[in-house]
Amino acid sequence: MTVVQIGLWLHLYNAFTSDIGLDYYVLMFFAVTFYPVGLYAAHIGDTWGGVLSHIMVHFIANIGNYILYTHKAVQKFEDDVVPP
Repeated sequence: MTVVQIGLWLHLYNAFTSDIGLDYYVLMFFAVTFYPVGLYAAHIGDTWGGVLSHIMVHFIANIGNYILYTHKAVQKFEDDVVPP
C-alpha cells in the first residue's frame, strides 16, 4: 500500500507541473470513485462487482498515466527538438 501511495503522489506532482494537470486530476477522481463502489459491492457479497470495480480503478488510472506521460514526452520533444 505504501508503494501505491508513493506512486500516486509522484503522478499527482507530475500532473501539477503539467499543463494538462486538471484533466489528469478529473480522470483520477473518476477512477478513485470506483474504489468505494468496489468496497460496497464486496460488503454486500457481490464479489465480481468488487473485482470489476477494482479493475476499473486501475484501468482508468493507467489511461490517465498514459495520457499524462505521453503528453509530457511530446512536450519535452517539442521543447528540445522543434525550434521556437
